[in-house]
This record gives sequence, structure tokens and C-alpha cells, in this order.
Amino acid sequence: MFDYVPDTVFFIKDADRRYLHANTTLLERLHCPDLAALVGKRVEEVFPGALSLSYAVQDSTVLQGGRLVEHLELHLYPSGAQGWCLTTKQPLRDEGGRIRALLGISRDVSLPAGEAGYARALRLIQEEYARPLSVLEIARAAGVSRATLQRQVKRACQLSPKQLLTRVRLDAGLRLLQTTDHTVGQIALECGYYDHSAFTRAFHAALGLTPAEYRAVLQGRESGPDAHPEDAPARP
Repeated sequence: MFDYVPDTVFFIKDADRRYLHANTTLLERLHCPDLAALVGKRVEEVFPGALSLSYAVQDSTVLQGGRLVEHLELHLYPSGAQGWCLTTKQPLRDEGGRIRALLGISRDVSLPAGEAGYARALRLIQEEYARPLSVLEIARAAGVSRATLQRQVKRACQLSPKQLLTRVRLDAGLRLLQTTDHTVGQIALECGYYDHSAFTRAFHAALGLTPAEYRAVLQGRESGPDAHPEDAPARP
């Protein structure tokens, strides 16, 4: 059934973190010709280095009994494409309660036009993300209560207002990392973070890479012997 949901990645991995199953969406994004090309591999074999470590840590945590629920993160695929998604992972147990595998779903997040309050909030965030903004201030500017803003943003793009603000700021950071030679500290301030560390923490939580590591990935693609123009990362 998940083969008929093109905006959702679905996969199952065994207790050794090896792929057992994946839907067509994931296979296409990884440029795998068929399921057999992916089964038996770990994330370290199919995703870029530092990014794969983030996914591996998630998998290990889930296989030890943890859960990941609607975690906002940026996916960077080997093809160079990137996009925001909400990822959920949970363990799969046998009849005796022992963890035998994990199941994961990552749903693409888009920013459609929404209700008036949401639209005003989004416009404010997109225009003024570089300065300190609280959810309460955003709600007041949108002319709705905080609770109403929460509902409208969730309904429109499956995010909380705070997650939406983080996404817009990190989108701006990604563009600056891709198109300028500004230092990470300069980019942090331009994106509304009070210092280099705060920006780096938010960036790493979303992408699994630090800003410096992300830039190194970009530079490696541009200068590597097998680099091609079509492999350059697209804007989320």
C-alpha cells in the first residue's frame, strides 16, 4: 500500500539495522533499481557519511526500546535532492516482547496556503525570521489566539509554530551555506540565532550534520571526480 503514497518513505529494518523492506518512494530517491539492491544494507552504505551516522543512532535507539515520533528533519539523498519530513520510528516485537525489527515512516512536509491566521503567521515568519520571535508574538500578529494558531499551523503543514519557525530559519541557513562564503557565525545571526552554537545545534538536530559538515558535503560534490551539475542539492 505504501507504494501508492509518493510523499511518504516507508521501511522495515532487522535487529542489525539492515533493510528488510522499503517502498517505491525510498527506492526511487536512493536510485535503487529494485528492492533487492537495498535489502541487507545499512544506512551507512546508502546515505552520505555524517548523515548516515545520525540515522544509525536513531535506529539503535529504537532497537533498544525507544521511539521517534514525528521528528522534523531534513533528508539529504545521495542524488543531491533534499527535503523536509516528519519521521516516526518504532520497534517491532515478537510474541514474547523481544524487539526483532523496526518500522519507519517519513512524511514529506509542504507549506500550502492555509487559513487567514496561518497565512499571516507564515508571512511574518518568512519576512522576519532573522529577529527573535515567540509563538505568542506570532499569534498576536496573525490576529488569533495561541491555541488557534497551533491548530491552524498543524492542519496546514503538520508542524507546530515553533517547528515552522525553525524550518524557515534553517531553509535560510541552507541557502546561505550553498550560495555564500559567510562564516557559520555570520549565517547564524542572519537566520535569527543568537550565536553559532544555537544554530549548529538546530542544524544538526534537523540534518544530522553540522553546518561545516554540510558545506564539506557540498564542496565534495562540486569538486569530486564524479560530480555532475544535476547532482547539486536542490532547495528544499
